[in-house]
Amino acid sequence: MKKIKNYKSKILVCLILLQSFLAFGIYLIPAHGDENIPEDSPNNDWYWDINVGEKLIFEIERTMRNSTNQNFINATKLLQIYNITSFSNVTFNQPHYDGSQSMSKINASECFWNASSLELVPFRSEEFFAYFGYNESSSIPEKYYTQNSFYVPFILPINGTSKGLQIDLMADILNRSQIYPMFQAGYLNRFDNITTISGTNNHKMIFKNTTDGYYYNLTFYNNGTLKSADIKIRIYYGPSLGYVIIEQKMTQVFSMDDTDNVEWAYDIGESYFYDTYGEEDAFRTKVEVDSISNITESFILDTKTYYRNFEIIFGDIYQWNGTEYSLEVENVTLGAANNFYPANPSVLSECFTLFPDYTDKKTLEFIFNEHINKIFPGDYKTASVTELGEELIIFLKASDDDIINITIDKNSDVVSDLIVINSTGGLEFYLTEVESDVDWGYEAGNVLYVKINDDDGNINKKILIEGWKLILYNLTYLQEQSGGLFIPPSGQPELQFLNVLFGDFYDNMKTLNGENDIPIGVANSYWPFFPVGLMDYANPYYPFVLPVGTTPESLECLNSFADQLYGKTTITNEYIEFSNSTGGKEYLKICIDSDKNLIKYMSGWVIGESGNWRYFSTYLKTNQTLNSGMQTYQLISDQSNEAVYKSTTNVTTSGSSLYYSILKNNPTNETIGNGTILNYLDLFIDDTNDITSFTFSIEFNTINPFEDTIYFYAFDMSGNKEWNMPPPGELEKIILEKTSNSIKLNFSSMNIDSGFIFAITYELAPDPDGQIPGFPLFILIFAFMGTFALIGIINHRKIIIEK
Repeated sequence: MKKIKNYKSKILVCLILLQSFLAFGIYLIPAHGDENIPEDSPNNDWYWDINVGEKLIFEIERTMRNSTNQNFINATKLLQIYNITSFSNVTFNQPHYDGSQSMSKINASECFWNASSLELVPFRSEEFFAYFGYNESSSIPEKYYTQNSFYVPFILPINGTSKGLQIDLMADILNRSQIYPMFQAGYLNRFDNITTISGTNNHKMIFKNTTDGYYYNLTFYNNGTLKSADIKIRIYYGPSLGYVIIEQKMTQVFSMDDTDNVEWAYDIGESYFYDTYGEEDAFRTKVEVDSISNITESFILDTKTYYRNFEIIFGDIYQWNGTEYSLEVENVTLGAANNFYPANPSVLSECFTLFPDYTDKKTLEFIFNEHINKIFPGDYKTASVTELGEELIIFLKASDDDIINITIDKNSDVVSDLIVINSTGGLEFYLTEVESDVDWGYEAGNVLYVKINDDDGNINKKILIEGWKLILYNLTYLQEQSGGLFIPPSGQPELQFLNVLFGDFYDNMKTLNGENDIPIGVANSYWPFFPVGLMDYANPYYPFVLPVGTTPESLECLNSFADQLYGKTTITNEYIEFSNSTGGKEYLKICIDSDKNLIKYMSGWVIGESGNWRYFSTYLKTNQTLNSGMQTYQLISDQSNEAVYKSTTNVTTSGSSLYYSILKNNPTNETIGNGTILNYLDLFIDDTNDITSFTFSIEFNTINPFEDTIYFYAFDMSGNKEWNMPPPGELEKIILEKTSNSIKLNFSSMNIDSGFIFAITYELAPDPDGQIPGFPLFILIFAFMGTFALIGIINHRKIIIEK
């Protein structure tokens, strides 16, 4: 992604550095600096190849440990900026040298770039930046001295335009005048091997202790300025610390901005999303990047004050309230980084979700280790970084119970998981990449009509969809609560956010009866159908909506639940069925309308309270508004291939509705003995007061009602729960219509306010050659009247129409 920066800041930095950049052109064309080395001698052609106002800028990475026990003392990464302020000739007297000597001194001030005021600010004068002297009468004519950064010279003098940087001579001078005297005085370890390599802008001097592994590995540009340094030394650090081991890397750079390499995954105005848990609620969080700016902070290292800048990326936090994202918090810190630190634990927060694009295990380990509090002030007992595949995991522990666990996606440098455990050991905050991003295909205001048959009754319900929200489930806890009936699938996270589509339930399609925010779909990226509702023994609820694209094969995820209850799985292009070889109560059948991503029918047995089995069935209903007058409506269903169903109503006033289901599957737990099932039908009219007549007709496709036997059964929902009643209401007559190959049931009045379920079965007529004379029981002889025949055959067990 492109980086949005304060370009005024960049321009100002470039202007300040322009003089330095021009000066470094002398790498190829040497030129004298402002001051030559004192000593009037034809052999003295030494000078500093740098000018007043030039900047030397170094990236530094340093670690300090106790020399005796290797205990960690401190570590840092920083940018050090030195502004050359003047040259002066001084008389220098150092006890480790042979007397005083006139030397040239480079005066420099240490500075920092203030990201707020956009200016270079001096804050410390470097008294011992660099000294060099030449005394032809001395046994050691050349002497060099510095106290910068553990005796690492930031600049070496040049010996005339013809000789340039004499790296071999300067290595000898540095050793004789400073390195070896420091060893003799007991301040520095000994070096027993010195090598030099000369190359254009790549002059090297290497000091080695071949016994203990200490070294200086220094590289210089042609103008004598330090290009890079890699050192490991043992040095005396005063009475409080004694001898310490210093490991340090330095690189000269040409930018004073220690944030100019920071790139974020998102720009201003872009958004990203999380599933979030906090304060006992789960919610979807939208994070919108609002601004990017810099801050400057001070810190103490070795009793000295230093400064560093951090680029801070800010954002606004929105939460999903069920129907839309609402603004919750503005201008929160999403990330803080500079060229050295991909994070700043001092500003770590629950919204700290972005890392710069250079983030890797090594850069994180420099911060997040057992010494984190010595690098950034804090209260952490321990910290660590683990790399697992494409993830980097940061573990922070303030106490045994105060824990932060951060997972970073290496491909995006964005936090994918963040877990905070509080002082009581409970989950305080959890944030994860969106795993509940479900396309339901339905939104607030959409309506479904359903029928639920279970232990609570047989109720027609209208569902007004209100929106979706999140819940957080602990799969291990769910396993414990289910008594082992639910086994978490391997490879899935223990904590999972689930997207819950919810709605308000209206009994008998009209009355809101306190059933608000009832789940009608529960899913995430792992589960298109999460079975928690079927395992909620006290308050079961049934899903009706599935994510877009769900197929019966998708529901194999239910095996982790179904295997404990059933054992066998059957999948077709219309349904999935879990069953048991015993063929008893242990089955669950789910039929899917993949085009509408709905469960159009589900029935079976699940474990209820006290471990008892309970039966249920649920299915969708279709709504048909009944207009005034005599109107005929065809009832539409993909389950009615063998017949066409129609209803004809005479309604005095519009406003009533017929709700119907045409099913192939038995919506009850009772079987029908006679015939082959044609269809089950569930009819309900929400207001029958204005209906003066109702006719239900069946037009058969392949069945011949004049030759084949047709059975009608109605289900007794009032108490006996069996197929033994005629349809409710006053059945006036039954008509066989030969031209349309149909049967019509005429009702003179309706008593189906609570609806009724009936079934149609048939028996094909036997082969005429093998037919036995006579008629079955309960037959009334009928007479044909043209193309119509009127018969009335009513028995309290069943209604039979037969030739």
